[in-house]
Amino acid sequence: MSDVQERIIKIIKGQLEEIMPGQEIELEYELKSLGINSILFIKTTVYIEDEFGIEFPDEDLDFNRFITIKDLCDYVSSKYEKDAI
Repeated sequence: MSDVQERIIKIIKGQLEEIMPGQEIELEYELKSLGINSILFIKTTVYIEDEFGIEFPDEDLDFNRFITIKDLCDYVSSKYEKDAI
C-alpha cells in the first residue's frame, strides 16, 4: 500500500470512528457501503486537501465520481504527484 493510500485510509477511519468504531477499511470498499454520504464526503475531502496540500476543483467534488476508496486514492495521487513536480 502506498503512502497516499495509507494516509487516505487513516483520514477515512477518523471520519467513520464516531459512526462505525473500529471499522476495517480496504481499498476496494465502496464509499457508500461504508456509510459515507455526500456531506461526509465533502468533510473528508477537506481533510485530504489539508493533508496533501491539494485542492479539489468544484467539478471534482461529485460524490458519485468516486465509487471506491481506491478511486479516491488514485485521484489524490495524480493531483499530489503533479503538484509535487
